[in-house]
Amino acid sequence: MDTQQLNEWKVNLEAEIAALESKVRPALEKLEAQKEKLALINRLLSLNGQKPDPAGSGELRESRAEVTPNPKKPIFTPTSAYWVPLLESLVELGGRAQGESVVDLVGKKMKDVLTPADYETLPNSSEMRWRNRTNWQRFNMVRRGLLRSDSPRGIWEISDAGRRWLREKTAK
Repeated sequence: MDTQQLNEWKVNLEAEIAALESKVRPALEKLEAQKEKLALINRLLSLNGQKPDPAGSGELRESRAEVTPNPKKPIFTPTSAYWVPLLESLVELGGRAQGESVVDLVGKKMKDVLTPADYETLPNSSEMRWRNRTNWQRFNMVRRGLLRSDSPRGIWEISDAGRRWLREKTAK
């Protein structure tokens, strides 16, 4: 295979992917916002021991079976709730910082939001679940273009798109 031809294909594919992502990104952001709202509503309902009426009337039912939460199913903070604190932490740290410093600051910002289940350690690990979820959200945010993918290993850096997304989210 000709290296020049491969490089041309690579450049064309990267451009096509970037164009598709720019078209899809608004829909994904709206989808993420709607999922975040739904997760928060579900969390509030479960904390109140209530579920929406399945008939869709909007009234809340309070039968014994529906009020009793499932003790085997822990309540975790929705992963989308990590995004704003993570980006805010990066901005406060000058736009880029060691991942560990960012995670520590995210934990401080979210201390009133994280649930007891978030503070449990992962099976076969000494890492707390919220720290692991913060790291995974960094990965997802890189994929969405909100964090830079070309930062040195261990360094987290907000992108221009991340700054715009944060401004839009915090302005609402």
